[in-house]
Amino acid sequence: MKNVLAYFKKWKYYRFIQKPISRIIDPFIGYRNVKKSKKYFIPNSFMPHTNRDIDNKIKVRFLFTFEPTWNSIVSICRAFANDLRYDVLIVLGDDRDELKKMVLKEGLNYEFYQDYSAKNDSPDIFILSHPSDQTPIEDCRKYTKLIIVASSALVRYGESLDDFWKRDSVGYERFSPDYYLFDSLLYNEIKESKYFSDKIIEMGNAKFDGIHEAFNKKEIVSGWSKLRGKKIVLWAPDHGIQQGYISDNISFDIFAKSILEYIGNSDLLGLIFRPHATFVEEMLEHGYWTTKDIFEMKRWFNASKNMIWDDNATYDNAYAVCDAILTDAHCGIICSALPTLKPVGVFFRDSATMLLHEEFSECTYKISNDNELHSFLNMVSCDQDYKLDVRKELSKKNIKCFDGKNGERIKAFVEAKYSNMLDGFR
Repeated sequence: MKNVLAYFKKWKYYRFIQKPISRIIDPFIGYRNVKKSKKYFIPNSFMPHTNRDIDNKIKVRFLFTFEPTWNSIVSICRAFANDLRYDVLIVLGDDRDELKKMVLKEGLNYEFYQDYSAKNDSPDIFILSHPSDQTPIEDCRKYTKLIIVASSALVRYGESLDDFWKRDSVGYERFSPDYYLFDSLLYNEIKESKYFSDKIIEMGNAKFDGIHEAFNKKEIVSGWSKLRGKKIVLWAPDHGIQQGYISDNISFDIFAKSILEYIGNSDLLGLIFRPHATFVEEMLEHGYWTTKDIFEMKRWFNASKNMIWDDNATYDNAYAVCDAILTDAHCGIICSALPTLKPVGVFFRDSATMLLHEEFSECTYKISNDNELHSFLNMVSCDQDYKLDVRKELSKKNIKCFDGKNGERIKAFVEAKYSNMLDGFR
């Protein structure tokens, strides 16, 4: 059998995964400027919002800046857009074509934040989702009746709630939201803390709607047919690379070689490689990869017998068809994958790395070296899973709803609060 790494060895970055441990601490030495590839522009003439009939409609606005969080709001957007009483507008925090395409695919209207005026628009409802979004929207609180945070976060993203709220304040504090919606894992922790108030609401996260829909269909995506008949592993690395520094959030540099060798040479396993979009951006930004490198890597994955590079808009389809998941200790995937009940192998960069929520150690498989990685993959090959029952219990406890209707529930909650608010004005 031809060694699966034969092609990979021709790739100039193969030496990256061959480096000894002493150099892995800082594997991306040397900064080089990366020329940005030419981006295609969506003409303004394609924008449908110029002919919107918004008279007597309730204005609902969403702030959207980061592609990976679209799955956190899209089912909420659909719920409002399908109701003729509402005028829905997406305020884009960036003019990237990827953002526009996602919005236009849903048939929704958008406006770039620099062109948006809360004063002139006087929205009825404004919905936020990303805690790190720093898009400046002047006087939004002053001219908006109701502001809701439908948090994209499922995990704490910090060692403590103090860290969590400090991070969230970046994206939300300037808007003075009326309510914060959190799924059960975070809600249960917050309600026992000094941060709890009647503003904090337990509500199913809308990102589970897309996962649920794909999970029920379990369709093999076009180009993924070579994975049929195999035990499919989804490898979803987190992000966290800075110039000269690699955070505990990732382990790509440590485990990439072992994963590719083991699965690439297996007749039983298939691999869906889905790097976090921000990880790819970091690699490009700091000059560790070029656009040509990424093209070559994708071509190599496509040429392999049992591996694909997944760059679809969401991980929903990958969740649906995979049999097991590999990710990092600080990644929200540990929680978002929980209701799928798939076994999750969690990479620990070193002995000091901790899970953000210790209870997940009960239902996940710790991987801190190659032997533990091989043991996990062998378990998947043999269709074994020793922690399924524990995952079922933790899913019931930490996931509010997994039925595809969270977007509708959030809409109903917002409608009720908006109606109560109007009653108070009368």
